[in-house]
Amino acid sequence: MCDTTTVVRTDFAGANQRVCHGMGTALVLAFLCALWQPGGRVTGAPRPEPGPAPAP
Repeated sequence: MCDTTTVVRTDFAGANQRVCHGMGTALVLAFLCALWQPGGRVTGAPRPEPGPAPAP
């Protein structure tokens, strides 16, 4: 009985380690994507502001 609990604990710990490493990798990739996107920088020509609407 003691051998079974040891095996289950070891498998659970190994699975948790893989999940934590996978989540850490996903967070690093998300951070790199956030740095790469333009954010507040203007990448194109500014659009002209629309004038007043014509009177009916």
